[in-house]
Amino acid sequence: MDRASHQRLITLSLAVLDRAAYGSAQKQADTEEVRLALSVLWCLLQDRPALLDYWHKAKNVSGHPWESCREPYYKIAAACRKEGWLAPI
Repeated sequence: MDRASHQRLITLSLAVLDRAAYGSAQKQADTEEVRLALSVLWCLLQDRPALLDYWHKAKNVSGHPWESCREPYYKIAAACRKEGWLAPI
């Protein structure tokens, strides 16, 4: 697969994770879409702890906004940028 195809996969995966992160403090975000997005990123990124953190927070609902998937999402996007991929800030 070429770099442009990888970039499209990363962009779509980040969009799925971003959308799922909203409201993740009140409801579980461990959907099939999130699992697929994390699987794609698992193959393309070296920062595995950020991906694992997102998954753990997606499975657990605390009701506290500071325990949502937002922070892990930002870490994943930063890891993408650090590895030379285009990602939202």
